[in-house]
Amino acid sequence: MATVNVIIFVRQKQTLKFLNERAGWATAFDEARTFQSTWEACDFCLKNSVYKAQIVMRMGDPLYDVMIDIR
Repeated sequence: MATVNVIIFVRQKQTLKFLNERAGWATAFDEARTFQSTWEACDFCLKNSVYKAQIVMRMGDPLYDVMIDIR
């Protein structure tokens, strides 16, 4: 059975920028902070007042991204 590589990151909904390590927004994906779990991403967003964003779980092709809204 093949292992699926999942990348979890946070993306601002309006600008599509990526959340970085300092809770700021970056335009390049290679500057994005990645998380081990959606819970870790959610906790980071709550503690850093990140709103109007999405937690994104990428499992290969972006067509199949799973997104959770952060209001």
